[in-house]
Amino acid sequence: MKAPLGTRFGRWMPVLLTVLLGLLASAAGAYLFYDGESERLHLALDYRAEWRAKDLESKFRSVGTPVGGFATFLATEGADGVAPDAVTFARWAAIRGNYVDNKPRAYYWWPYLSAHVSSNQDATSTPPSDPGFQTPLRYIPGDLTSQESPPALDADALAATREVLIRAWFSGAVRVSRPYHSWGWPDGEATEILFAAPVYKGGRVPSTIADRQASIVGVVAASFSLHDVLENAIKGTPRLTEAIYISEQPWPADDTRQYFARFDPATGHFVMEIGTVRPSELDGMVIAKRVEGPGVNAYLLFQFLPAEVQSNRTPGPWLFLFTGLVLTAAATSYVQRSLRRRDALTVAVSMSDARLRRTHRELEAVIQSSPAAIVCIDNRAAVTVWNMAAERLFGVSAVDAVGHPYRPRPMTSDEPDAPDLGRAIAEGRMIDGTASLLTADGRRRDVSVRSATLTSDEGELPGAVYVASDVTDLVLLEDQLRQAQKMEAVGQLTGGVAHDFNNLLAVVIGNLDLIGNAFSAESRNARLLNGALRAALRGADLTRALLAFARRQPLEPAPVDVNQLIDNVCQLLEHSLGETITVDRELQAELWPVNIDAVQLESALTNLAINARDAMPSGGRLLIQTRNTHLDKDYASREPGLLAGDYVVVEVTDNGHGMPPDVLARAAEPFFTTKREGKGTGLGLAMVYGFVKQSSGHMKIYSEVGRGTTIRLYLPRLIGRFREAGVSAPTPSAVQVRETVLVVEDNLELRRLVGGQLRDLGYLVIEAADGAQALEIANGQEKIDLVFSDVVMSGHVSGLDLVREFRHRRPGVRLLLTSGFPGAMSAKERELEPGFVVPILTKPYRREELARQLRAVLDQTG
Repeated sequence: MKAPLGTRFGRWMPVLLTVLLGLLASAAGAYLFYDGESERLHLALDYRAEWRAKDLESKFRSVGTPVGGFATFLATEGADGVAPDAVTFARWAAIRGNYVDNKPRAYYWWPYLSAHVSSNQDATSTPPSDPGFQTPLRYIPGDLTSQESPPALDADALAATREVLIRAWFSGAVRVSRPYHSWGWPDGEATEILFAAPVYKGGRVPSTIADRQASIVGVVAASFSLHDVLENAIKGTPRLTEAIYISEQPWPADDTRQYFARFDPATGHFVMEIGTVRPSELDGMVIAKRVEGPGVNAYLLFQFLPAEVQSNRTPGPWLFLFTGLVLTAAATSYVQRSLRRRDALTVAVSMSDARLRRTHRELEAVIQSSPAAIVCIDNRAAVTVWNMAAERLFGVSAVDAVGHPYRPRPMTSDEPDAPDLGRAIAEGRMIDGTASLLTADGRRRDVSVRSATLTSDEGELPGAVYVASDVTDLVLLEDQLRQAQKMEAVGQLTGGVAHDFNNLLAVVIGNLDLIGNAFSAESRNARLLNGALRAALRGADLTRALLAFARRQPLEPAPVDVNQLIDNVCQLLEHSLGETITVDRELQAELWPVNIDAVQLESALTNLAINARDAMPSGGRLLIQTRNTHLDKDYASREPGLLAGDYVVVEVTDNGHGMPPDVLARAAEPFFTTKREGKGTGLGLAMVYGFVKQSSGHMKIYSEVGRGTTIRLYLPRLIGRFREAGVSAPTPSAVQVRETVLVVEDNLELRRLVGGQLRDLGYLVIEAADGAQALEIANGQEKIDLVFSDVVMSGHVSGLDLVREFRHRRPGVRLLLTSGFPGAMSAKERELEPGFVVPILTKPYRREELARQLRAVLDQTG
């Protein structure tokens, strides 16, 4: 079976590419060789043109040398400053003309007259000391008739003559004029140049213009045929095969220029003509050079004809092309053999690669789907594997983690003394068992981790693998379960003892009542009997308290209006607690009804009020509050035995001395008390706890030393015939908002919990451990939309001080307080400005309550 066309074309593609690349490389190399040879040829011809130009320059300068010698002769002969007459000048000129190769057409002597500016000349066009000269003496060799009628000069020739006289006088040296035309020669019109040299008294050239003006005698000059000068210059030189154009101005690259002389290689002579030429339009190779004369420059344009340029080339490019083709053929043959070997290996490799890819996909799927975080590092501690569970646990995406060493957040001093998983990964250490981890967002997690080293076939250690599971919730539930089991065990024990003891007390009290009827009320036996009876009744009270804690007391639940019940209790408390205790109430209107034993509820409130009074020996404030709330599954999952649903909250808050953490942990245990002996039995809070639990409710205690205590009772809402009054609002879903919330809470666990809830709701979160740290953040540039702060915190900055400072520094930031002691801070205390009261959210709160409260504060205007 033939392979598809595309496959066959793919197999031959390397061969075709080899051929194509070989041809291209050969052609490119030949072209580069040709281009390099052109450069070499250009350099060779440029050298020839440079040599021609220098030769012409040397011979051109030598033409003016006899004129300089004649000037020296005249200066020597006229040392006394007397100028020669016409006869003497003609005799001397005839003698000088016999010793030069380039025969001058005429000799001139311009005697110096004075410095002046002619009437038809602008005074600014010549130097201020422009010398004046008399009518020149002229000598024309070999032609006596021309002495009477010399050749005519036009205005341009006269100007050229005048220019060279001035330049010679200014420089004190021989100078040549630009080309000019003259008429009246026997051979007709001629193009001439004039060499002029100044003559000074004493034969020396003064150094300054003033001295030159004072000592000048005149200027001697000789005119030459430019054609004769050029023809003499090329005598004795190798035959010229290139055309030469001579101009008074530099040759442009791509523009026309006028020339006054041209060398014709066909005739081997110079042609004196006026013409224009564009260098870019000339055939062959064109090179421009400059000839520097004494005072005037000439510009030469050499045109090397195509035939001459081609004759200087070598067959190198063609040899390079042929060699490239031979190498291309050899490379093509080698590629064909390599392709056949590659095809043989491809089949075996493809099968192995398919198995490897399938295994890799399976391993990748296992790693990514694993509920445990899997992290692999290499021998440099750089992360190579980071699955989705690791992203959730560490709070770092795989894109940011893979390829870099993991950088853990440092544990703070208040963290538990446990192995740090993040540091172990960063250092490549093995770790097994339970460890701690500080995530990217600052949350501490308890993890169960296993690790192992990775080895290669060579026995090297290329890295390590870590498998970690988040057991934070499990550890928390275990702690709560142990506490609940302890309380349950104590309750069962005390309940069992109280039940049996109650039976015994029933017998004792009954028998005492029967015996009491046999004695007179005034008798001594009657008094002893009454003492025993009172002790038994006191034991009965203790028994009822134990039964209440053990949740075995007989209850008579009924629909109760809690607000009305609290009004009745408060009327009694105002008289019984004393004048130093102020009793306040904040009762929510339309409070849901509850189904509970009203008598036991009154007793529980009374017990709590008495405990509050004992905590305020110098007087204080007792606040009782009520409100409707909903405990969601998130909160209920952290409290063993608590069901999510609607509850009526009764809060009893005092501003007494509070309880330290170790006392708070045992506050509800039976017989535990901090009061002096004889002042309490330790069953008050235990009885309230048992009563609330027996009523399917929940109790939470919040306390801080020096601030007070809040005890919050959650009583299940009564449903049934009052259902229409108890329809709860639908649970709002988390929305993806992008506001930034600054969470200020000194309790590490609570701060982490609140931060996690806010991030789940879509907020950006900045955490601060106390008010001082929050103020440092306020001084920065971070965007903050809302400050959510606890009221009571460690340090010298309280929550109220913090929001007051934020109101001053950042007036646009929204503010929200939270506290477990809402009664300890009234609305008046939270009024920062007239009409601006900071809202407060009481602890605990479910996530939906937090979301609604934050949204309400962020969406408020003003």
